[in-house]
Amino acid sequence: MSRRLTVINLYRNWGNTHTDSSSLLMFITASRDMFVSQYWSFISNRHLSDDLIGLERIKSRVLNQYAFLISTFFLIDALRELCLGYQLPALFLLILGINLQLLFFFTKVHFNDQFFFLVLLVCSTLVLVFSSNRGGESGIYFYYFAILQAIIFIFNERTNYIYGLILIIVIFFFFYLTEIRDLQVLNSEIQKSPKSSKATRIHTFIQIVCFVGFNAYLLVSKNKEISRLLSQKERSEKIIEQLNHKLSHISSTAQLEKLINLAMENSTLFIPLFKEVFPAIYFTLFTINPAMTSEEFKLFALIKLGFTTKDIATYTHLAVRTVQTKKNRLRKSFHISSQEDLYLWIEKVS
Repeated sequence: MSRRLTVINLYRNWGNTHTDSSSLLMFITASRDMFVSQYWSFISNRHLSDDLIGLERIKSRVLNQYAFLISTFFLIDALRELCLGYQLPALFLLILGINLQLLFFFTKVHFNDQFFFLVLLVCSTLVLVFSSNRGGESGIYFYYFAILQAIIFIFNERTNYIYGLILIIVIFFFFYLTEIRDLQVLNSEIQKSPKSSKATRIHTFIQIVCFVGFNAYLLVSKNKEISRLLSQKERSEKIIEQLNHKLSHISSTAQLEKLINLAMENSTLFIPLFKEVFPAIYFTLFTINPAMTSEEFKLFALIKLGFTTKDIATYTHLAVRTVQTKKNRLRKSFHISSQEDLYLWIEKVS
Protein backbone atom coordinates (compact mmCIF):
# COMPACT_ATOMS: atom_id res chain seq x y z
CA MET A 1 0.00 0.00 0.00
CA SER A 2 2.77 2.47 0.95
CA ARG A 3 4.68 1.64 -2.26
CA ARG A 4 1.57 2.36 -4.32
CA LEU A 5 1.10 5.72 -2.57
CA THR A 6 4.75 6.54 -3.27
CA VAL A 7 4.21 5.90 -6.98
CA ILE A 8 1.06 8.07 -6.99
CA ASN A 9 2.86 10.93 -5.22
CA LEU A 10 5.81 10.71 -7.61
CA TYR A 11 3.42 10.77 -10.56
CA ARG A 12 1.72 13.90 -9.21
CA ASN A 13 5.06 15.60 -8.58
CA TRP A 14 6.28 14.73 -12.04
CA GLY A 15 3.01 15.98 -13.55
CA ASN A 16 3.51 19.31 -11.82
CA THR A 17 7.16 19.76 -12.82
CA HIS A 18 7.19 18.09 -16.28
CA THR A 19 10.87 18.94 -16.78
CA ASP A 20 12.28 17.34 -13.64
CA SER A 21 14.21 14.39 -15.06
CA SER A 22 15.09 13.00 -11.62
CA SER A 23 11.40 12.86 -10.66
CA LEU A 24 10.64 11.10 -13.92
CA LEU A 25 13.40 8.57 -13.26
CA MET A 26 12.12 7.99 -9.71
CA PHE A 27 8.59 7.57 -11.05
CA ILE A 28 9.70 4.98 -13.63
CA THR A 29 11.81 3.08 -11.05
CA ALA A 30 9.02 3.04 -8.45
CA SER A 31 6.47 1.96 -11.07
CA ARG A 32 8.74 -0.86 -12.22
CA ASP A 33 9.39 -2.03 -8.66
CA MET A 34 5.68 -1.98 -7.85
CA PHE A 35 4.85 -3.95 -11.02
CA VAL A 36 7.55 -6.56 -10.35
CA SER A 37 6.48 -6.89 -6.70
CA GLN A 38 2.80 -7.27 -7.59
CA TYR A 39 3.52 -9.76 -10.38
CA TRP A 40 5.78 -11.87 -8.15
CA SER A 41 3.12 -11.80 -5.45
CA PHE A 42 0.55 -12.94 -8.03
CA ILE A 43 2.82 -15.86 -9.03
CA SER A 44 3.56 -16.83 -5.42
CA ASN A 45 -0.08 -16.77 -4.29
CA ARG A 46 -1.62 -18.39 -7.37
CA HIS A 47 -4.46 -20.78 -6.35
CA LEU A 48 -3.77 -20.29 -2.61
CA SER A 49 -6.91 -20.34 -0.47
CA ASP A 50 -7.42 -17.81 2.32
CA ASP A 51 -7.62 -20.50 5.02
CA LEU A 52 -4.12 -21.75 4.17
CA ILE A 53 -1.81 -20.37 6.86
CA GLY A 54 1.52 -21.03 8.54
CA LEU A 55 4.08 -23.46 7.14
CA GLU A 56 1.58 -24.96 4.69
CA ARG A 57 1.16 -21.56 3.07
CA ILE A 58 4.94 -21.11 2.89
CA LYS A 59 5.34 -24.52 1.22
CA SER A 60 2.58 -23.77 -1.30
CA ARG A 61 4.15 -20.41 -2.18
CA VAL A 62 7.55 -22.09 -2.72
CA LEU A 63 6.00 -24.75 -4.99
CA ASN A 64 4.29 -21.99 -6.98
CA GLN A 65 7.59 -20.19 -7.45
CA TYR A 66 9.39 -23.39 -8.47
CA ALA A 67 6.64 -24.36 -10.93
CA PHE A 68 6.80 -20.98 -12.64
CA LEU A 69 10.61 -20.89 -12.66
CA ILE A 70 11.05 -24.38 -14.14
CA SER A 71 8.51 -23.76 -16.90
CA THR A 72 10.24 -20.44 -17.71
CA PHE A 73 13.62 -22.20 -17.90
CA PHE A 74 12.20 -24.66 -20.43
CA LEU A 75 11.05 -21.79 -22.64
CA ILE A 76 14.47 -20.10 -22.38
CA ASP A 77 16.22 -23.38 -23.22
CA ALA A 78 13.93 -23.80 -26.23
CA LEU A 79 15.15 -20.44 -27.52
CA ARG A 80 18.77 -21.50 -26.90
CA GLU A 81 18.31 -24.75 -28.84
CA LEU A 82 16.74 -22.86 -31.72
CA CYS A 83 19.64 -20.37 -31.83
CA LEU A 84 22.11 -23.27 -31.89
CA GLY A 85 20.25 -24.89 -34.79
CA TYR A 86 18.63 -27.80 -32.92
CA GLN A 87 15.05 -27.48 -34.17
CA LEU A 88 13.66 -30.76 -32.77
CA PRO A 89 14.92 -30.27 -29.18
CA ALA A 90 13.74 -26.64 -29.36
CA LEU A 91 10.24 -27.74 -30.38
CA PHE A 92 10.13 -30.36 -27.62
CA LEU A 93 11.25 -27.89 -24.93
CA LEU A 94 8.83 -25.25 -26.22
CA ILE A 95 5.86 -27.63 -26.01
CA LEU A 96 6.96 -28.79 -22.55
CA GLY A 97 7.42 -25.21 -21.30
CA ILE A 98 4.04 -24.06 -22.64
CA ASN A 99 2.26 -27.08 -21.09
CA LEU A 100 3.85 -26.38 -17.70
CA GLN A 101 2.92 -22.70 -17.95
CA LEU A 102 -0.69 -23.64 -18.70
CA LEU A 103 -0.72 -26.08 -15.78
CA PHE A 104 0.68 -23.38 -13.53
CA PHE A 105 -1.82 -20.67 -14.44
CA PHE A 106 -4.98 -22.77 -14.78
CA THR A 107 -4.70 -25.73 -12.38
CA LYS A 108 -3.68 -26.60 -8.82
CA VAL A 109 -1.80 -29.72 -9.92
CA HIS A 110 1.58 -28.20 -9.01
CA PHE A 111 0.66 -28.43 -5.31
CA ASN A 112 1.01 -32.19 -5.68
CA ASP A 113 4.30 -33.89 -4.63
CA GLN A 114 3.81 -36.53 -7.34
CA PHE A 115 3.57 -33.81 -9.98
CA PHE A 116 6.83 -32.22 -8.90
CA PHE A 117 8.47 -35.64 -8.78
CA LEU A 118 7.49 -36.22 -12.42
CA VAL A 119 8.65 -32.73 -13.48
CA LEU A 120 12.10 -33.19 -11.91
CA LEU A 121 12.31 -36.69 -13.35
CA VAL A 122 11.62 -35.26 -16.82
CA CYS A 123 14.28 -32.57 -16.21
CA SER A 124 16.82 -35.24 -15.24
CA THR A 125 15.96 -37.32 -18.31
CA LEU A 126 16.40 -34.28 -20.57
CA VAL A 127 19.84 -33.65 -19.07
CA LEU A 128 20.68 -37.32 -19.73
CA VAL A 129 19.57 -37.11 -23.38
CA PHE A 130 21.21 -33.77 -24.22
CA SER A 131 24.49 -34.39 -22.38
CA SER A 132 24.87 -37.87 -23.88
CA ASN A 133 24.53 -36.54 -27.43
CA ARG A 134 26.69 -33.44 -27.03
CA GLY A 135 29.37 -34.86 -24.78
CA GLY A 136 30.78 -33.77 -21.43
CA GLU A 137 32.44 -30.71 -22.96
CA SER A 138 29.00 -29.10 -23.38
CA GLY A 139 28.60 -28.84 -19.59
CA ILE A 140 24.92 -29.78 -19.71
CA TYR A 141 25.35 -32.34 -16.95
CA PHE A 142 25.92 -29.42 -14.53
CA TYR A 143 22.14 -29.04 -14.55
CA TYR A 144 22.10 -32.07 -12.26
CA PHE A 145 23.37 -29.82 -9.45
CA ALA A 146 20.45 -27.42 -9.92
CA ILE A 147 18.01 -30.33 -9.87
CA LEU A 148 19.63 -31.72 -6.71
CA GLN A 149 19.19 -28.33 -5.04
CA ALA A 150 15.51 -28.32 -5.94
CA ILE A 151 15.12 -31.88 -4.62
CA ILE A 152 16.65 -30.98 -1.26
CA PHE A 153 14.49 -27.88 -0.95
CA ILE A 154 11.18 -29.47 -1.98
CA PHE A 155 11.35 -33.03 -0.69
CA ASN A 156 12.64 -32.42 2.84
CA GLU A 157 9.61 -33.56 4.85
CA ARG A 158 8.80 -36.87 6.45
CA THR A 159 5.82 -37.32 4.12
CA ASN A 160 7.68 -36.80 0.83
CA TYR A 161 11.40 -37.49 1.37
CA ILE A 162 11.09 -40.82 -0.51
CA TYR A 163 10.55 -38.89 -3.79
CA GLY A 164 13.76 -36.98 -3.22
CA LEU A 165 15.68 -40.16 -2.41
CA ILE A 166 14.48 -41.85 -5.64
CA LEU A 167 15.43 -38.82 -7.74
CA ILE A 168 18.92 -38.62 -6.20
CA ILE A 169 19.52 -42.30 -7.04
CA VAL A 170 18.22 -41.72 -10.59
CA ILE A 171 20.53 -38.70 -11.10
CA PHE A 172 23.59 -40.63 -9.91
CA PHE A 173 22.64 -43.47 -12.28
CA PHE A 174 22.16 -41.07 -15.22
CA PHE A 175 25.49 -39.37 -14.52
CA TYR A 176 27.19 -42.78 -14.38
CA LEU A 177 25.72 -43.73 -17.76
CA THR A 178 26.68 -40.55 -19.62
CA GLU A 179 29.97 -39.46 -18.03
CA ILE A 180 31.48 -42.82 -17.06
CA ARG A 181 29.95 -45.32 -19.50
CA ASP A 182 29.75 -42.77 -22.38
CA LEU A 183 26.19 -43.76 -23.18
CA GLN A 184 24.55 -42.10 -26.19
CA VAL A 185 20.77 -42.18 -25.79
CA LEU A 186 19.97 -41.14 -29.36
CA ASN A 187 22.00 -42.27 -32.34
CA SER A 188 21.26 -39.09 -34.29
CA GLU A 189 24.03 -37.28 -36.10
CA ILE A 190 24.66 -34.06 -34.13
CA GLN A 191 27.53 -31.79 -35.02
CA LYS A 192 29.47 -31.04 -31.84
CA SER A 193 31.25 -27.85 -32.83
CA PRO A 194 33.47 -26.10 -30.23
CA LYS A 195 31.40 -22.93 -30.78
CA SER A 196 28.08 -24.57 -29.88
CA SER A 197 29.63 -26.38 -26.89
CA LYS A 198 31.03 -23.10 -25.57
CA ALA A 199 27.68 -21.34 -26.02
CA THR A 200 25.91 -24.19 -24.20
CA ARG A 201 28.42 -24.09 -21.33
CA ILE A 202 27.98 -20.31 -20.91
CA HIS A 203 24.19 -20.60 -21.02
CA THR A 204 24.25 -23.52 -18.55
CA PHE A 205 26.49 -21.60 -16.15
CA ILE A 206 24.26 -18.51 -16.24
CA GLN A 207 21.12 -20.55 -15.62
CA ILE A 208 22.66 -22.48 -12.74
CA VAL A 209 23.89 -19.25 -11.10
CA CYS A 210 20.35 -17.85 -11.42
CA PHE A 211 18.92 -21.05 -9.98
CA VAL A 212 21.37 -21.06 -7.05
CA GLY A 213 20.51 -17.41 -6.39
CA PHE A 214 16.82 -18.27 -6.48
CA ASN A 215 17.35 -21.10 -3.98
CA ALA A 216 19.30 -18.76 -1.71
CA TYR A 217 16.43 -16.26 -1.90
CA LEU A 218 13.92 -19.00 -1.02
CA LEU A 219 16.06 -20.20 1.88
CA VAL A 220 16.37 -16.70 3.34
CA SER A 221 12.64 -16.07 2.80
CA LYS A 222 11.68 -19.39 4.39
CA ASN A 223 13.89 -18.79 7.43
CA LYS A 224 12.46 -15.30 7.76
CA GLU A 225 8.91 -16.67 7.60
CA ILE A 226 9.68 -19.40 10.15
CA SER A 227 11.12 -16.80 12.53
CA ARG A 228 8.03 -14.66 12.01
CA LEU A 229 5.76 -17.63 12.70
CA LEU A 230 7.64 -18.51 15.90
CA SER A 231 7.39 -14.93 17.10
CA GLN A 232 3.73 -14.88 16.08
CA LYS A 233 3.07 -18.12 17.96
CA GLU A 234 4.64 -16.77 21.15
CA ARG A 235 2.52 -13.62 20.92
CA SER A 236 -0.56 -15.71 20.10
CA GLU A 237 -0.09 -17.87 23.19
CA LYS A 238 0.14 -14.77 25.40
CA ILE A 239 -3.02 -13.26 23.89
CA ILE A 240 -4.93 -16.54 24.25
CA GLU A 241 -3.82 -16.87 27.87
CA GLN A 242 -5.08 -13.35 28.61
CA LEU A 243 -8.37 -13.99 26.80
CA ASN A 244 -9.00 -17.24 28.67
CA HIS A 245 -8.97 -15.26 31.92
CA LYS A 246 -11.30 -12.56 30.60
CA LEU A 247 -13.64 -14.56 28.36
CA SER A 248 -14.85 -17.53 30.34
CA HIS A 249 -17.82 -18.13 28.01
CA ILE A 250 -15.54 -19.41 25.23
CA SER A 251 -15.21 -23.16 25.69
CA SER A 252 -13.07 -23.97 22.66
CA THR A 253 -9.44 -22.90 22.99
CA ALA A 254 -8.77 -24.33 19.50
CA GLN A 255 -11.39 -22.01 18.01
CA LEU A 256 -9.87 -19.05 19.83
CA GLU A 257 -6.39 -20.03 18.63
CA LYS A 258 -7.64 -20.22 15.05
CA LEU A 259 -9.22 -16.76 15.42
CA ILE A 260 -5.95 -15.27 16.69
CA ASN A 261 -3.94 -16.91 13.88
CA LEU A 262 -6.34 -15.59 11.22
CA ALA A 263 -5.99 -12.11 12.72
CA MET A 264 -2.21 -12.36 12.63
CA GLU A 265 -2.30 -13.56 9.02
CA ASN A 266 -4.60 -10.64 8.15
CA SER A 267 -6.96 -13.18 6.60
CA THR A 268 -10.36 -12.28 5.16
CA LEU A 269 -11.79 -15.17 7.20
CA PHE A 270 -11.02 -13.36 10.47
CA ILE A 271 -14.19 -11.24 10.63
CA PRO A 272 -16.65 -14.11 9.83
CA LEU A 273 -15.06 -16.28 12.53
CA PHE A 274 -15.03 -13.39 15.01
CA LYS A 275 -18.77 -12.94 14.47
CA GLU A 276 -19.22 -16.67 15.05
CA VAL A 277 -17.22 -16.64 18.30
CA PHE A 278 -18.75 -13.35 19.52
CA PRO A 279 -22.24 -13.39 17.94
CA ALA A 280 -23.74 -10.57 20.03
CA ILE A 281 -20.94 -8.00 19.67
CA TYR A 282 -21.64 -7.00 16.07
CA PHE A 283 -25.31 -6.29 16.79
CA THR A 284 -24.41 -4.32 19.91
CA LEU A 285 -21.99 -2.13 17.95
CA PHE A 286 -24.43 -1.77 15.06
CA THR A 287 -27.08 -0.55 17.53
CA ILE A 288 -24.67 2.06 18.87
CA ASN A 289 -23.47 3.13 15.41
CA PRO A 290 -25.49 1.94 12.36
CA ALA A 291 -22.96 3.67 10.07
CA MET A 292 -20.09 1.48 11.35
CA THR A 293 -17.71 0.45 8.55
CA SER A 294 -16.06 -2.96 8.13
CA GLU A 295 -12.64 -1.40 8.85
CA GLU A 296 -13.93 0.02 12.14
CA PHE A 297 -15.38 -3.32 13.14
CA LYS A 298 -12.12 -5.09 12.29
CA LEU A 299 -10.14 -2.60 14.40
CA PHE A 300 -12.64 -3.07 17.24
CA ALA A 301 -12.28 -6.87 16.95
CA LEU A 302 -8.47 -6.72 17.10
CA ILE A 303 -8.53 -4.46 20.16
CA LYS A 304 -11.19 -6.68 21.76
CA LEU A 305 -8.83 -9.64 21.43
CA GLY A 306 -6.06 -7.72 23.18
CA PHE A 307 -3.90 -6.66 20.24
CA THR A 308 -1.77 -3.62 20.99
CA THR A 309 -1.26 -0.73 18.57
CA LYS A 310 2.10 -2.22 17.59
CA ASP A 311 0.51 -5.66 17.08
CA ILE A 312 -2.18 -4.23 14.82
CA ALA A 313 0.37 -2.28 12.79
CA THR A 314 2.55 -5.39 12.37
CA TYR A 315 -0.19 -7.82 11.37
CA THR A 316 -2.16 -5.45 9.13
CA HIS A 317 1.02 -4.07 7.48
CA LEU A 318 0.32 -0.48 8.49
CA ALA A 319 2.38 2.23 10.18
CA VAL A 320 1.89 2.70 13.91
CA ARG A 321 0.81 6.29 13.28
CA THR A 322 -1.83 5.08 10.82
CA VAL A 323 -3.26 2.70 13.43
CA GLN A 324 -3.36 5.50 15.99
CA THR A 325 -5.26 7.66 13.51
CA LYS A 326 -7.75 4.85 12.95
CA LYS A 327 -8.23 4.51 16.72
CA ASN A 328 -8.99 8.24 16.98
CA ARG A 329 -11.55 7.91 14.19
CA LEU A 330 -13.07 4.94 16.02
CA ARG A 331 -13.51 7.13 19.08
CA LYS A 332 -15.31 9.81 17.06
CA SER A 333 -17.44 7.26 15.24
CA PHE A 334 -18.74 5.77 18.50
CA HIS A 335 -18.71 9.09 20.42
CA ILE A 336 -16.23 7.81 23.01
CA SER A 337 -15.02 10.56 25.32
CA SER A 338 -11.33 11.41 25.21
CA GLN A 339 -11.25 10.96 28.99
CA GLU A 340 -12.41 7.35 28.68
CA ASP A 341 -9.92 4.54 28.03
CA LEU A 342 -10.68 3.05 24.61
CA TYR A 343 -9.55 -0.45 25.60
CA LEU A 344 -11.72 -0.43 28.74
CA TRP A 345 -14.74 0.79 26.72
CA ILE A 346 -14.24 -2.00 24.16
CA GLU A 347 -13.76 -4.58 26.91
CA LYS A 348 -17.22 -3.73 28.35
CA VAL A 349 -18.95 -4.34 24.99
CA SER A 350 -20.43 -7.82 24.85
